[in-house]
Amino acid sequence: MANKEILGEQILYKQGSFERAKVWVRGKHPGGKIISPDKTWSGDWETEFEETRIKPIKTFIVKDE
Repeated sequence: MANKEILGEQILYKQGSFERAKVWVRGKHPGGKIISPDKTWSGDWETEFEETRIKPIKTFIVKDE
C-alpha cells in the first residue's frame, strides 16, 4: 500500500496474529476492484483491495549491556 491514500479499512477476519482486511484507496489501481465516483463517499475513483496481514503478537527490546 505504499504511496496510496487509504480512505478506509474493515477487518473481515482476525485470529491471533493473522487478519484479513478490506481496504479502500483513492484512485484507480491495478489488482483491485475499481469503484466509480457515483458510488463512493469521496466522489472520486476508488479501488477496493482485500489483503492478508500477519502482525506480531508481542514485541520486545534487547539491550546489550
